[in-house]
Parts: sequence; structure tokens; C-alpha cells
Amino acid sequence: MFSDCAVNLHCIGDRCVDLCVPVPAGAPCFDLAKFQWFGDCGDGRFCDLFATSTCQPRRDVGEPCGFDGCKLGLLCVDERCQQPIADDEPALCGLNDEA
Repeated sequence: MFSDCAVNLHCIGDRCVDLCVPVPAGAPCFDLAKFQWFGDCGDGRFCDLFATSTCQPRRDVGEPCGFDGCKLGLLCVDERCQQPIADDEPALCGLNDEA
């Protein structure tokens, strides 16, 4: 393909984009209609693909979540960000190592 963009820039959505520069908060990170990715959201943010397709701040314990979006170290369980289960607690599925 041919591109008018400078070296190390990629033509995405009719504009030249440096994929190494994080997408700012609130800016589009993905176009679902064209299935085009505009780059990484950077530290402390995630691409809210299905709701807004923009870079949003990662969420804390108790805040709503979907496919992604919780702060690092947290899990999205029942659509809320939660602390992971400690090793000494039973697993969610109720399985154990005993035969």
C-alpha cells in the first residue's frame, strides 16, 4: 500500500498516526465500524471498545466494568472491579485438589 505519511507513521482513518504515542484520555482508540485501531491508550487508561471506543481511566474496586477496564491487579467479576481471591480461599467454581 502507498502512504503519504512520514517514516514510522501509519495512515489510519485518513490521518497519520504514530502508534508509539499513547492515545489521550477521551480520544477515539478504535473504530468498530471500520475495525480500525488507533493505538494504545497508555498508562492508567483502557480502550472502552464497546461503550464509547475512547480511552477511559481504569476503574477501581466496586466500579462498573466490562470486558476490560479495571486497574491493574483487579479483576472484573459480575460487572464490578474486585480484588482477586486470596490463595487460601476456595475457588469460585468450588473445585479442590483433594481426590
